[in-house]
Amino acid sequence: MNHSPGISCIVVHASGLQYGMCIDDVYRVARDISPSIVILEDIDLIRQDRHASMYSRGESLAQLLFHLDGVEECRNVVTITTTNCVDILDEALKDRPSRFDRIVSFEPADLEQRTAYIEYLAKRIPIPGLLHERLARVTERLTLAQIKCGLVAIRR
Repeated sequence: MNHSPGISCIVVHASGLQYGMCIDDVYRVARDISPSIVILEDIDLIRQDRHASMYSRGESLAQLLFHLDGVEECRNVVTITTTNCVDILDEALKDRPSRFDRIVSFEPADLEQRTAYIEYLAKRIPIPGLLHERLARVTERLTLAQIKCGLVAIRR
């Protein structure tokens, strides 16, 4: 966002994704102030797989798909989404061509990277040094964001 002068960025966190009206409002504002970037964080919380979740939160997903499909003209608005849980996304979000032009995936951090990240976090979150390596080992399948959230929650 810092490298996009003249482009407005709208960041929507999980709580704002629960209501279809919020999604409509975000895209209305994005069109009004375009060029703009809409960043939807933790998109997995808007909609888990419809078959597994019995279609709950369907309004939010329907509204998002409406805006992504370009039913309404939405020039100069780019949508970026983030997730730590691609596997639970609804197929309409993760598998349909043209909804997202580019998908960037990051491999889970290896043991060395997790250890370095935990040591970095330990500068701000008091974590006994003896636990750094153990935490790195038991967090093998977690993303760095999940590790941080877990450590912050434990410290509370």
